[in-house]
Amino acid sequence: MGQAIIHTEIYASDHEKLGAWYAKVFGWKLQSFPDMNYTTGSMSDDAGGGVGFNDAKNGMPPGQIVPYIYSGQIEADVARLAENGAEINEIMEIPGVGKMCHFKDPDGNLLALMQPAMPG
Repeated sequence: MGQAIIHTEIYASDHEKLGAWYAKVFGWKLQSFPDMNYTTGSMSDDAGGGVGFNDAKNGMPPGQIVPYIYSGQIEADVARLAENGAEINEIMEIPGVGKMCHFKDPDGNLLALMQPAMPG
């Protein structure tokens, strides 16, 4: 089986307000990270299937949604993406979370890889 989407990021004009809307409508459990200006939502008690709400910034308008694809070896996946024509940003370390890297596919769609700090 292929690499799964493990997280989705939704850009918003106000991440807390939009997160609260999703919590009200779908019953998602929210967690706020004020130091990161970020809100997460859990869709179930199972691992995976999480969502993050990020304030629109750096050219990311409200309405932009970025799927995060699981990576067990982010450097190898980035190399394979580069070999196949993807436009790649640098790999970033997120303390306590893992490594991530945004990329654009050949049609310009924005996605990301995520190598969790704790597998699974």
